[in-house]
Amino acid sequence: MNIEVSHSGRGMAGLRKKSLSDRLNLEATEEYIRLTHEQYKVHCNDNDFQVTNLSSSMISGAETSISFSWKGLSTIANYTYIDARDTTKGRTDNTLPYKPKHSIYTSLDYQYSRFMIGTSLRYVSKVEEAMFHPVDAPKAFYVVNAKLSCKLSKRVMLSLAIDNILNRPYEEMERYRMPSRSIVFRTVVE
Repeated sequence: MNIEVSHSGRGMAGLRKKSLSDRLNLEATEEYIRLTHEQYKVHCNDNDFQVTNLSSSMISGAETSISFSWKGLSTIANYTYIDARDTTKGRTDNTLPYKPKHSIYTSLDYQYSRFMIGTSLRYVSKVEEAMFHPVDAPKAFYVVNAKLSCKLSKRVMLSLAIDNILNRPYEEMERYRMPSRSIVFRTVVE
């Protein structure tokens, strides 16, 4: 087996704009990464596995983010687009596995006195290609979370978080189920 050393080249451009008395922030970035021998692929033939290098791959994408805050209320919205390709010469299938094209994250928080309540939503589009079990490639999913916290003193904070409130089954890799609804109580002492 001969797995070669990786080499990469990267380019990135970005924009950040603040306006409305520092209440509204807007950020946008575009990224391009060219990788050589960065990843390897496992080919399955019944019970046989073989490791081979990807000679060349390219990942490009864009990310935008907007945030707003006003009188204890704050919100964030992010969108990410990724185009990941195997650019090895002679390849007919150029999609890199396990790279969803779209993801969205949004959150809304409200702080009043010692209390903070918040919720968040994360969406990830379906995976276009899975190597081991292509029929079971992860579907698009969204997860909703919530958190409530109370600052008891300058040094002590209590919080309650509920992750995956809707208890939706989802996978980020095929046949690897992510956690169902979970409830976490936390005490932080500084």
